[in-house]
Amino acid sequence: MGRTLCYEVIHDKPLPYETRREIRLAELMLNHHFKWTCEELSLEYFEQPETPATSDKYFSDTRNPSPRIATGFTKVRDDEWNAALIVGFMRWVSTRLPEASVSLYDEGDYLLPGYVLIRNGRFEVDETRVARQREYLKSQKLGEYLARYDRWVERARNGEFFNEYAAWEYASREEIEALGLTREEMLKAPLDEVVNRLVLPWNTEWLKAA
Repeated sequence: MGRTLCYEVIHDKPLPYETRREIRLAELMLNHHFKWTCEELSLEYFEQPETPATSDKYFSDTRNPSPRIATGFTKVRDDEWNAALIVGFMRWVSTRLPEASVSLYDEGDYLLPGYVLIRNGRFEVDETRVARQREYLKSQKLGEYLARYDRWVERARNGEFFNEYAAWEYASREEIEALGLTREEMLKAPLDEVVNRLVLPWNTEWLKAA
């Protein structure tokens, strides 16, 4: 299937119409304005909270019984810039739903622990899913990989959640070129920092006046 980022919004209350409209519009603008080398953002919204036990919808974590109000996934293969954009978007979503939790799973290694939760813009390690991953690696006797994974998880627990892929690798993307960064800045700046510098198309405050 190729490397994928999976995302879910965990909450036990329906998504308010205005918030849903704002998030959906931001998603559409992000898909339109940026280059996606494999798939675009694809967040499916539910009318009512649903769980894996009561729904045939897609869930990346079927062992978590918590209700969700939206789920989705995007194949990115080896495009770390697309991975960074997805993480940035879902972080923004979490600020629009401060009582909810956003769950992210990266099959690659942009997110150091692989599994994170975002609450109102703040990242934390998804300890439950990390523990499952560790048990799997131990059961498969992948000791070398487990040792590296443990180091990455510890870095995330200390506040370092992203692998430092340099923006230089994606310097030809129009949205990065528009920032006017020098070659030296491109070589030093990690992707999460560049995402934070963008004037992103998900500023939808004007909707409140519509």
